[in-house]
Amino acid sequence: MDKIEYLLVFDGVIFGLAIADLVGHTKDILKKAYWEYSLWALALFDMGALNWYSTYDRLDIITEGYQWYVLLMIPMILYYVTVKYFTPDQGKPYKEYFLDNSRRFMALIFFYQLSIIAVDWIAETGPGFLVSRTAFVGLVGLAWWLNKPWARTIVVIIRFAIVIALVVTTGK
Repeated sequence: MDKIEYLLVFDGVIFGLAIADLVGHTKDILKKAYWEYSLWALALFDMGALNWYSTYDRLDIITEGYQWYVLLMIPMILYYVTVKYFTPDQGKPYKEYFLDNSRRFMALIFFYQLSIIAVDWIAETGPGFLVSRTAFVGLVGLAWWLNKPWARTIVVIIRFAIVIALVVTTGK
């Protein structure tokens, strides 16, 4: 095990806890959840997977010092907090929970995505994604402000379109 593999264990645990919480609700999401909640659950899973995948492009920086290691953990910690806030406690109805907390959830998504942009800018990694990530953050901010299901749905649809376009055009 080299130094990078050793250091990534902690990030992996944080990410794993978030994904376990999200996936742990899968049965309820499929049976009981509100359609918009289900859509955002899928988007959250994809956001986490994409963040973990793009961490690979940032690996070299963590060996340059503790400050870089902590910097790269910030998005992962915000992802964990977002997922924990997104998943309701046992017994709470999904629709009511989501609609009552959608503004807070959008704010958490906004700051989570903003942290990824900040990390890429500070660490000078991932410049190819700056425009798409900035556009997504702007859309999330607009959805927060409008606080309407159609606005939040458009954000998810555009996000998936951006991800698919990047995969098709870059092959990654």
